Amino acid sequence: MLNRHLSIGLKIKLYIHYFFFFLFCRLVSSCWCF
Repeated sequence: MLNRHLSIGLKIKLYIHYFFFFLFCRLVSSCWCF
């Protein structure tokens, strides 16, 4: 039960990290364009 909850939390953390990484890449690429 606890282990399962932990893995779900890790997945959410991973998705958030990917999302911020994607936003950062978009920001950098848009800055490079201008």
